[in-house]
Amino acid sequence: MRWLISLLEWLNVFLVLGTFFCYLAPYISPVTFWPASFIGLSYPWLLLGHIIFILLWGVMRSKFVILSILSLAFGWKHIQSLVGFNQTETVAEAKFIKIMSFNTHSFRHNDNKRKRIDQEKLSETLNLEGIDIAFLQEYPTVGKDHAYTNFFRKENRMKYSSPLPNVGITVFSRYPIIHSETEYFSNGANGYQYVDIKIDSTILRCYNIHLQSNAVSGIANEVVTEGNIQEKETWLNIKGMMRQYKRAAVKRASQAEEIAKAVRESPYPVILCGDFNEIPQSYVYQTLSTGLQDAFIERGRGLGITYNGKIPALRIDYILTSQELEIIDFEIGKQNFSDHFPVFSSIRLE
Repeated sequence: MRWLISLLEWLNVFLVLGTFFCYLAPYISPVTFWPASFIGLSYPWLLLGHIIFILLWGVMRSKFVILSILSLAFGWKHIQSLVGFNQTETVAEAKFIKIMSFNTHSFRHNDNKRKRIDQEKLSETLNLEGIDIAFLQEYPTVGKDHAYTNFFRKENRMKYSSPLPNVGITVFSRYPIIHSETEYFSNGANGYQYVDIKIDSTILRCYNIHLQSNAVSGIANEVVTEGNIQEKETWLNIKGMMRQYKRAAVKRASQAEEIAKAVRESPYPVILCGDFNEIPQSYVYQTLSTGLQDAFIERGRGLGITYNGKIPALRIDYILTSQELEIIDFEIGKQNFSDHFPVFSSIRLE
């Protein structure tokens, strides 16, 4: 029995060491050491491991329980980035806007990419009541009279929009857009856009971003559903997935640095939304969130999972704001077609 306890103690020590490496990951650029970004992906499982050890050592009345408690306490902000503990608050009457950020997956069904959701089903699935600004990624089409464009412009009265792309990023707004600029990265699908929106006497600079995709979801789905750990093909798929993730992580790092520089130079208060394709324990998130508020951390409740694919427990969609804006609430929506969930937040301007 003593050998088992000794083994558990050593496992707990390695768990603590792994957790502290995870805490360091956001400060290490993938350009310098790419595995740091991969280490961060393990955080939800490290957190689960600490909870199990706390319960186990608590039952056994072992002093080793202090190790996991201190590890979690030291990384409290990382827990907050995954689990929201905020309470619903009553807000006094004030001027505020409600925003949504959503990777639409080109409005294709997650389990059947050849089929798009029609406008009627979209109205039933995606509730935009009260939304003032919609930040969309993987928007699929051009044209003023397309069904999806009509859905936002006419059915939901967001008559202002940034230039509509073929496949990419766009913003719909109930308030006038007085200026916009769009920058796509080398692959032509990912990029960022800012729009200056005038709300009464206030001008907000709103960034809509979609960083380099990992392009591993197809491989991951195959590994999860069909993979056998004893087969060579499964290990080749895992190796290919890690190689692809490495390339994407390096690209995202430089993309995030470019956007963060633009945000720092903004003459107006900033709202930054979009699909980062990275978790909070990452260099990309650390780079983009520095100096800004994270709406989920400020007002979120429950698990902050925004990815609707086979890879579990990922928060990769965000709403960040300048410090001078007040975040009133935050919500993760539920819909049944995209591989992302939409995120919503109300923000007070005065």
